[in-house]
Amino acid sequence: MFAIVILGGSGSIPGVLLGSFLFVGLPEMFRDFADARMMIFGLAMIVMMIFRTQGILPPTPRTYRWGRRESRGSRMSLLTLKNLTKSFGGLMA
Repeated sequence: MFAIVILGGSGSIPGVLLGSFLFVGLPEMFRDFADARMMIFGLAMIVMMIFRTQGILPPTPRTYRWGRRESRGSRMSLLTLKNLTKSFGGLMA
């Protein structure tokens, strides 16, 4: 499963589906080359990790539209911290 996610792209459902087809379906289609299958697979994984680190179909960036203010129309932050302190013994951050 780890190899399928690496091939397809973490966070991309279509990429993971394509990766599972490549990982499960292609070896069945090329059964005649069973002796060299692991070497070809290893080379393909190395090439993917060097040239296409995000996978075959990387996830698209998501934008969230919740948290809008109605008065000014600007976006609100999801989390706001005020007057937060943390002390480590005698040191205060």
